Amino acid sequence: MARIPGQVWEDISRITSNLSKVDPSFGLWWVNPRSAKDRYIPACDREAFATRIAGDDTRIARKYPSQPSIGSNGAILTNAGNDKDWLRRGGVGLSYQPALGVLRLHVDRIEEVFASPSSLLRSTISALLDSLPITFAQTNVQQLVEGELLLYSVDRAPFPHREFLGWMGYVDVPLTRDQVPAAARLERRAVAPSSSPRRYSILLMRMPSNRPTRSR
Repeated sequence: MARIPGQVWEDISRITSNLSKVDPSFGLWWVNPRSAKDRYIPACDREAFATRIAGDDTRIARKYPSQPSIGSNGAILTNAGNDKDWLRRGGVGLSYQPALGVLRLHVDRIEEVFASPSSLLRSTISALLDSLPITFAQTNVQQLVEGELLLYSVDRAPFPHREFLGWMGYVDVPLTRDQVPAAARLERRAVAPSSSPRRYSILLMRMPSNRPTRSR
């Protein structure tokens, strides 16, 4: 969906306002620096936010002059204005790409920082769904298991030909072909407890109202 920088700020303001009701750690947001010399831009500063986004859009347009313009590329935000506070607040990142119709939230330290990760995820997804006209949402988990970094949508997917199944298409062990019919019953099985930190991400798709969608 084509958006100009001012509209991106309006969308982000609505998104972050809803997220602030989920947890105090989601109360303040900053646009991520492009380099070590850049400063964090408070998301509440409309003028500075829009100027930064406009500058990023111009830079990308100059870098790829043959690429047609489809509106602003959006912004990447964090829930802290420095690395120390960012880790203390869960290592949260928010990426909004309106031109692609994608809104993504990830939490790097959800188990170390938040008392109830599952409750936080439910509330966070609900808040994001109330922020924009979302047509599709999915969650993902990345975890170090016995020295191997697993992406659950790929390494624990019951159906290899589909990245996600329903609400949460993960099981704690790979399934054989004859077990596939039982995948729906296994969806609710919890992952075995582990001391290794897990990284959660939520992906939401915002589609233009004049673009038809169809399920595969």
